[in-house]
Amino acid sequence: MRKKKIKLKKGNILIVLICIILITLIIISSSKIITWKMENDKTDDMIEHLIDIATSKDDDSDKKILENEDYDDTVKEGDAFHQFSEMDSLYIDFSELKAINSKTVGWIEVRGTNINLPYVQTKDNSYYLTHSFDNSYNSSGWAFLDYRNNKQELDRNNIIYAHGRKNGSMFGNLKTLLTKDWQSKSDNYIIRTLNEKENILWQIFSVYYLPTTNDYIQVKFSSDDEFETFINKMKNRSMFDFKTTVNKDDKILTLSTCYTSSDKLVVHAKMLKKEARN
Repeated sequence: MRKKKIKLKKGNILIVLICIILITLIIISSSKIITWKMENDKTDDMIEHLIDIATSKDDDSDKKILENEDYDDTVKEGDAFHQFSEMDSLYIDFSELKAINSKTVGWIEVRGTNINLPYVQTKDNSYYLTHSFDNSYNSSGWAFLDYRNNKQELDRNNIIYAHGRKNGSMFGNLKTLLTKDWQSKSDNYIIRTLNEKENILWQIFSVYYLPTTNDYIQVKFSSDDEFETFINKMKNRSMFDFKTTVNKDDKILTLSTCYTSSDKLVVHAKMLKKEARN
């Protein structure tokens, strides 16, 4: 009888330990979910606030991003991109943004998505993986330009990174580019960036996902041939044919985000047109 009681006690202790472990796991998981939700909410609030303060003015000098007479004459009336010759630009007050973060270098908008926010640049490609626009800690991170890129002059390959959050924040909405609905609307194939000096339109020519690699984030090229080989490789990876011609004389924009824990989602676009801001 005594042995039976001892076994029962041991069994009860084991059950209690299992319960404690399960409760601990539930608390940890719940805490992570709550933290994730709070960080997402802070990020959404930050984007909304930045849009509000940076676009609150109406400046006629930036009313059109491109004028017809200055538009690329290879884009003829009736072509898919002719309409962008009269596309209204966002007015962005960079002084308001820099008052919050002096590392602000530009603004990006991807048509057909919710991506419409400023991007920054610092001395590495890691800080803004875990910090928000106001430099507070946030695992949502923020959109940032590769530290190797020249923020004053366009490089041949200009790279902007951001997390692909599951709630669609940051570059999470880039997954939309893989859908037939997005691809069926040619007016989506435009990315717009702005900085303190220029408005720039980019025309998408490639979108794909692949196991994590560094071959698409090359910034410097030793020759025209090397750059052209790079462009062709990126174009051939595309999961959709944008029917866009790209060559060694073009400058390109690359957007990079996570697709899964082991894959990256990548978008490439060529510079279609730029103009000086007044």
